[in-house]
Amino acid sequence: MEHKRDDGIDVLKGIFVIGMVWGHMMDFWSTTNGIAGNIYYTLSIVTFSGFLFCFGYGMYVSYTRGRLTFVQILSNAARILIAFYISGIAYELIIHAKEWTPTALVDILFLNTLPELSEFLPAFALTSLIGGLLMRQLDWIVDSWPRLAVTSLLLLLVPFLPYAWVKSPQLCLFIGCELKVVTGFPVLHYFIFFLLGIAVARHKIGFSWALTIAGAVGVIAYRYVHYHVMQADRFPPDTQWIVGGILFLMAWYSGARILEMVPIARNILAPIGRNTLFYYLFSNLLLFAGRKSFDNFPISLPLSLLMTAVILAIIYFFISIIKPAPPKKSSPAATSSG
Repeated sequence: MEHKRDDGIDVLKGIFVIGMVWGHMMDFWSTTNGIAGNIYYTLSIVTFSGFLFCFGYGMYVSYTRGRLTFVQILSNAARILIAFYISGIAYELIIHAKEWTPTALVDILFLNTLPELSEFLPAFALTSLIGGLLMRQLDWIVDSWPRLAVTSLLLLLVPFLPYAWVKSPQLCLFIGCELKVVTGFPVLHYFIFFLLGIAVARHKIGFSWALTIAGAVGVIAYRYVHYHVMQADRFPPDTQWIVGGILFLMAWYSGARILEMVPIARNILAPIGRNTLFYYLFSNLLLFAGRKSFDNFPISLPLSLLMTAVILAIIYFFISIIKPAPPKKSSPAATSSG
C-alpha cells in the first residue's frame, strides 16, 4: 500500500533548508548585524533543532508503517556520515588547500576534527542510529504525556552535567565539551527535539491556534530574556538555548502547517524538503568554491537573499535532471481506447 507523504513536514524542512543555505553563506561572507543578525540568530536556534524534530517525526512514521528495519536504520546513519565526510574533506581540500596534510584526512575520518559547515552531521547520524534502535522504547515514552514530560525534563537537565573533564572529541559528540575541544552538537542535549518529533507524529498534532499563540508568546518572552536578562550559550548549548529552540520550533511548525495549505508555497517548499541532504551537500560545495574564489567579499542582505535563490535554483535544476518527473498517468478514456 502506498502512503502519502506529510507535506507539512516537507514544507518545514524546505524552510529549514533555505535558512541553512543562507546562514552558511553569511558564515562565509558577512557580519551578522542589524536585521541580518536577528534573522541569523533565529535560524541558528531553530534550524538544527528543527531538522532533528523532522527527523524524529519521519522515523516514527516509517516505524508505524513497518519500514524502519535494522538495515534501514544503519543505511540512514551511514548516508549522513558519508555526507559529513564528503563535505568535511571538500572543505579542507578547497578552503585549506595550502595547509592540507594526510593527518587532516585521518582526523576527519575518526571524527577528531569537525570541519566548518559539517560539524552537525555526526550528531544527525548518531541520533538516527540511537533513535532508530530505541524507537520501540521511545514510542512507549511518548504514548503517555506524563512519561513524555518527565523524560523531557530530564533531557533539559543534561546541560547542567559537568563536561570540563571531557577531552575526547568523540565523547563530546554525546555529552558536550568545552569549545576548545571541538565545536559540535551533543546528542544528549538535542535529543529532546527528536523525541518531540516522535510525539507530534504519534499524537497526530497538526495546526493548532493554541500551539501557535503559545509559540509566538514564548518566542517574544525568550528574546526579551536573551537580550535583557541573560544570554544563552550555544556551544555547548545550555538549557536556555534548548528551551528557546522549542519555543521557536512551535511557532515555525504552526507556520509550516499554514503554508501547507497554500498551493504555491507547498509546491515550492515541499520538494526542497524531500531532498534535504542533496541540497545540503550541493550548496556546501558551491559555497566552498565561491569562498575560495572570493575570499573577502562582504555581501548585503538583499544580495545574500538573491545568491541563496540562485544556489537553490541551480540545485533544483540538477535534481530535475537526476530525478525526472514521473510520466503522467493515462486518462481513463485513453486507456479504454487502447
